[in-house]
Amino acid sequence: MLDSSKRVGLTIDHGGVRYARVRKRKKGWEIEKTGFLPFADGVILEDQFTNMEELRTSLKDWVKKERLNGTSITLSIPTSQIIIRKLQIGTVNAKELDQLINLEVEMALHLPFEDPVYDYIAAGSEQQSTNVLVYASPQRWLKQCIELLESTGLKVKYAELASTAFARAIQARYIDSLENTMLIHLDKANVEVYMFHEGHPVFMRVINEYDYSGSIDGTFTPELVSSINAEISRLLSFYQYSIHEGNARINQAIIAGELAGRTQLAAELQQAQPDMRVETVELESPLRKRVRRKLDEYMIPFGLAIREKTTPGINLMPEKARKTKPIPAKLLAAGILWLLCLGAILALNTNNRLQISDYEHTVQVIKDKTALLQQQMSTQKTEAQANADPLAVVKFINDNRQDAVAVLDGLTNRLPYGSRLTTIEYNKPGTLSLTFKSTDLTALSTYLTSLRAMPFAGNVHLQSFADNNGQWVASYEIAWKTASTSDNKQADAGGSDNHG
Repeated sequence: MLDSSKRVGLTIDHGGVRYARVRKRKKGWEIEKTGFLPFADGVILEDQFTNMEELRTSLKDWVKKERLNGTSITLSIPTSQIIIRKLQIGTVNAKELDQLINLEVEMALHLPFEDPVYDYIAAGSEQQSTNVLVYASPQRWLKQCIELLESTGLKVKYAELASTAFARAIQARYIDSLENTMLIHLDKANVEVYMFHEGHPVFMRVINEYDYSGSIDGTFTPELVSSINAEISRLLSFYQYSIHEGNARINQAIIAGELAGRTQLAAELQQAQPDMRVETVELESPLRKRVRRKLDEYMIPFGLAIREKTTPGINLMPEKARKTKPIPAKLLAAGILWLLCLGAILALNTNNRLQISDYEHTVQVIKDKTALLQQQMSTQKTEAQANADPLAVVKFINDNRQDAVAVLDGLTNRLPYGSRLTTIEYNKPGTLSLTFKSTDLTALSTYLTSLRAMPFAGNVHLQSFADNNGQWVASYEIAWKTASTSDNKQADAGGSDNHG
């Protein structure tokens, strides 16, 4: 077990597993030990480990050899697994900001993958709104990495961006504010570009995968340098005109990495961008034998390891993986237990009173709506059913008829504490509209999840939500689950889930 002055940062990607162990001295952090376990070709294909058990065995032996058993680590997420979105949220209240971002990501933010894990940075405010940078990653990739590492005896405490870890490593040796700064990281397989504005990464890109095919004796060929500089020029234009609409531009570039080609790339980039200040940085640290060694390939693990616990930063650990330590004080634990019991009693009492006051009225409304709907469906045809076979219409009604009392029970029993339904309307065949009130913004998302799990619900959408004098009012639309929908879902359940 490491003492509190020692930290470990670890990366895992197609090339292998790499770590750096650091220790804090009076003059700052120094690297005590590094290690690398290379992967054979094909170990990771399409962001999946191809032979998990064989990899687990070799990794477990390597962890034991490196004496890392039981070590808490900070893990980096590869740049290719990160999506950045800039949002403007209509509040400056910190509590409301967190809740509104959760709703925005769940309902409106378009991401190229499902089941994301995400975190955000508040990047300034304007009047009654806050500018937010959201960083998201597929939870699937992260969970399999955490499961693999923890099965070998490691403890994953944080999951961070490679870009922020790289920036921290540079700032530890090279003090800079990272205002309109481009960082370029060179490793054995990639050239990665990170663009920072006001200290935050706003754009990241893997611009080249050369795998040494474009390098000779640690230097780049002229063709490779030309290709990299051309792509960098496009990224600089994108940063200036697309991200900042011409109001900001990159004014300095810092290049670091393991290849000697960084000096050549810096010289060529300076020539191509004469208005930009271009510099290179090397990471060196005294080891216990007092031997100076170049450690540039461990810059990201070093940056991960020196992450301060008290400094807020991006952490993309899935919620289920974030573990909190139990409070040792027995008195405090007893007090918390008492408060929880009291809160549960008050919640049940309040919820029962609300249900009793609204139940009879809601039942009558649903019965009236159901009777009216049945009458309308038996006497009229909608425009879409104008030319339909009458026998098919009757069959549709019979096959998809709903039990009004069961529907009502489902809608009311899953109401969050302190919440209530104000209206239930059957607007059109197959669609039920609800109006919902609550003083707690998180109840909107909780109830949406509950509605989607109800057996009679096909598609459920949150149509709108707004703050009305301290109460949040939300409108939901539920489409009945028809026989054809159920059949389709059963058919889908039999196939494989392939996200590409």
